[in-house]
Amino acid sequence: MHSLDMTNNSDQAFQLIESIFEYSYFSIDSGIQKEAIGYLGGLIKSIRELRNEFINENNEIRANECLDVIIYAYVCKRKLECILSLKKSNMHKAYDYLIDAQRSAEKGIEAGFQEDRYREKLNDLVKMENLLFPRQLWCSVGMINNEITCSICGLSVFDCLHISGQPYMGKLCYMKYNDVELEHIAVIPFGVPENKKCRTKYFVEGGYKIDCITKSVLGKTKDKDGTVKMLAMVTSELEY
Repeated sequence: MHSLDMTNNSDQAFQLIESIFEYSYFSIDSGIQKEAIGYLGGLIKSIRELRNEFINENNEIRANECLDVIIYAYVCKRKLECILSLKKSNMHKAYDYLIDAQRSAEKGIEAGFQEDRYREKLNDLVKMENLLFPRQLWCSVGMINNEITCSICGLSVFDCLHISGQPYMGKLCYMKYNDVELEHIAVIPFGVPENKKCRTKYFVEGGYKIDCITKSVLGKTKDKDGTVKMLAMVTSELEY
């Protein structure tokens, strides 16, 4: 892997990450992919440190450029981790890595960064999901939010002017749910949920638990047919 200098601009960083995407094919040697993942982890750490320098200098433009690079590197890293998990037959982890990559690409688009760059990757990742995994039975979490604050200023979302999903001084704005009461969990038979990782792990058929991703039999059960076990979660924000 090549060294990187992002002191003056981020073009070299994007070119480098783009070249690493070439290692995300299934046929590429696993050792090479592990090396690429390690390199991306180091790159993300270095860019975060550089971002902190720009934040200390009150240079929002460069801090946001660093955020852009971090998100793009995260998309690539998660895609590679998905491929490696597939090779190890760890299908649930592979699925979650893929969804993280998709969500990161969506964050890049929402933040107003170069849409073509992220849109191309997102489209590829969605095609990858449709090719590799059966459609999941997703669910959503209904909750009562007693306190929601802004991740940027810490104020109530009703009292601040920051816009969720937008970059501010190198950080993405998002809503922090500080006091939450679970109200219900609902199945989503149609459409796409906010968080695809909130899904059904297995369903019961003929007295057996059937894995929703692999369709393998997990074991016998006394539960009635149609019973499902859900991996329900409050939508969590990815840390960049």
